[in-house]
Amino acid sequence: MLKGKEALREHLSEMDGLLERLPAWMAGQYDPESGGFYYARSSRLSANRRPDIESTAQALNMLERLGLLEAMPAAVKVNMIHFFKSRQEPESGYFYDHDPCMREDEVMVSRALGYSANALRKLGAAPTHPLPDAAKQAPFYMRSPEAYLKWLQSIDLSNSWRGCDRLCCSHVYVKQLPEPERSAFAQTAFRFFAETQDRDSGLWGEGALYERISGTFKLHTFYSGFQTPMPHTEQLAASILLGLRHEEASDMCYIRNPVHLLSYIRPAMKEEDLRLVLRTTLYNMSRLLRSDGGISRELAHSPSAPNVAQVKNGASYPGMPKPVHLSEGLVEGDMNAATQALLIRSLCYAMADETPPKLVQRADEFYDGMMERRTLFMLHPTIATPMEWARAACDSLMSVYLPEELPPASRWHYHQGVFLCGMEMLWEAERDQRYDAYIKRYVDRLVDDHGNFDFARDELDAIQAGLLLFRLDERNGGSKYRAAADKLRYLFHTLNRTSEGGFWHKDKYAYNMWLDGLYMGGVFALKYAKLYGDTGLRDMALHQERLMRRYMRDERTGLLYHAWDESRRMPWADRETGCSPEFWGRSLGWYGLALAQFLDELPEEHAGRNELASSLADFAEALARYQDAESGLWYQVVDKGYLADNWLETSCTCLFVYTLAKAYKFGLVGEACLNAAKRGYEGLTRVLQFDEKGRFILPDICIGTSAGDYENYVTRPTSQNDLHGVGAFVMASVEMQALLG
Repeated sequence: MLKGKEALREHLSEMDGLLERLPAWMAGQYDPESGGFYYARSSRLSANRRPDIESTAQALNMLERLGLLEAMPAAVKVNMIHFFKSRQEPESGYFYDHDPCMREDEVMVSRALGYSANALRKLGAAPTHPLPDAAKQAPFYMRSPEAYLKWLQSIDLSNSWRGCDRLCCSHVYVKQLPEPERSAFAQTAFRFFAETQDRDSGLWGEGALYERISGTFKLHTFYSGFQTPMPHTEQLAASILLGLRHEEASDMCYIRNPVHLLSYIRPAMKEEDLRLVLRTTLYNMSRLLRSDGGISRELAHSPSAPNVAQVKNGASYPGMPKPVHLSEGLVEGDMNAATQALLIRSLCYAMADETPPKLVQRADEFYDGMMERRTLFMLHPTIATPMEWARAACDSLMSVYLPEELPPASRWHYHQGVFLCGMEMLWEAERDQRYDAYIKRYVDRLVDDHGNFDFARDELDAIQAGLLLFRLDERNGGSKYRAAADKLRYLFHTLNRTSEGGFWHKDKYAYNMWLDGLYMGGVFALKYAKLYGDTGLRDMALHQERLMRRYMRDERTGLLYHAWDESRRMPWADRETGCSPEFWGRSLGWYGLALAQFLDELPEEHAGRNELASSLADFAEALARYQDAESGLWYQVVDKGYLADNWLETSCTCLFVYTLAKAYKFGLVGEACLNAAKRGYEGLTRVLQFDEKGRFILPDICIGTSAGDYENYVTRPTSQNDLHGVGAFVMASVEMQALLG
């Protein structure tokens, strides 16, 4: 494991990878007509939203941090200057957006004033009209230090974040005062802050720990504006580190504010504490990265009205303003989070005493794209590529579940394993570190430092999630992942078998082999053999496939029955063949997935490779024959699409698309199978849905199913976003992207 400077540099490098698409996302929010920037992509696509002051000022700050401000073309500069000047009210000197509710929010009014004045200064311009103080339009409490103190004392700090934000909004007016009035007002504020600070924690106000840290961050802007050190910084630093260790950062501000405070107060930190700050910050940011390339303000979604986002669901604060909606509140990136992300990056590099590399290499190319309004990342319904679909699927589930919350929660289970294997394929294609962190957290919450974990010891299904262990072992070292893999490997010694060595699918299904089992255990066996040299596992896995082909394959259709009972005791078992009576879609999908991944893992010179390749080719061609011509999907009972109560099922379609694409990629089948894969994938994209937050939904997934008769399959309930269905979709998406380029 890396230590010292190398560990810090690795965290910083991963953060750069996390943000590499952020500049293009930001450029996509530019509106050449107004010169402003939209808050989010849904704002840009909505007839009810316009570019706003705060988002435009934040975009300007991002351009500055990216080193692009000096290279700004004259046309863009003129447009941005016009944007801010057009928002100033001549009579009062304030800057307002079009939504009248903004005028009722004292914090928004103050922020818009500060943002606009600073933005015009950065752009080499000045406000057209006098600012509020010069225009005698400052708030009532600016009449005297006594009135100011009375107003400060009136602010409710039951929610530290909101309360301190209100306190801090006076900063912009105090800064406008001439001396000696300015110093008198500033000292009034600092005396009040000193009296109300909790000296044990170094924090202000009440609420949850991250709310208090965020409120304290708001007050830090007052201190920094007057270049005044904050009091009780040792206690404050301890509170921040406590939050990083134990609190969930569900809001981007909960990620930025601790880092910003630590950067300002500069406490003496141990190397392990600095690593904690960078590691935790990186992980928390990774959870907010969205498929459009942006960063979202909140974990669940991007709040449509950020002016009221400080008071979370279930909480209250007196006199909250009306929401000022800037977007549609979808699962998407937003400008508020984006500007914080780049600031966090700068602060983390500074804390590590490292120089950040450029995220944008060519300013001219960046601005060309921005001025042409080149939209690289659109709203979900217009996602253009399979890889973007894969990201949308993973990001949507990540926004709903922590890794350990994936259903069934806190269990070692193939549902999570299939989804995370799909995510791992996406990570391998894109090297997006948030996916790596998410997978690792799932495993680390279940596997202890000695490789111990709780798993079912009487079924093949328990082995599938072990596929996640191999890359973790390669990338992270140590013995825990190998030790856990060894435990699963030795299940092959203890699982019950048929008379010819075929694994029972589960102990409760005595003498039953199911197609599902070839993927659940076989791919793990081949990967284990490849990584750790246990080559006997290859012949064992291939033997399972041969048994399935021998006893479960139907010569007429080329398909395989779901299950086979050597004892002929199951109610569904044919008394002559022992097979179940139907060709169930997802079981065939598991079989195809296994064949394809077996070929990935088998050495080119292995004696069983040609036989396996022939099996995959025959199977792929059989699948193509049963594709529904109209929809491109496949039926729950694959060969009986003509029956009225049969229905089109998405998870098997995903697995069939993957199988067909892999068979074509291996050169085993021709254009007919390629076209079937394309039609299948296009059919899937037509049935995909999105919830009210813009999150991806894969519908019509058959729930887990045992072998049975026709009625058993067609009467099974369906679900949305079952993990094994979404995982199969991500696998199909990544494979189709590789195929189509």
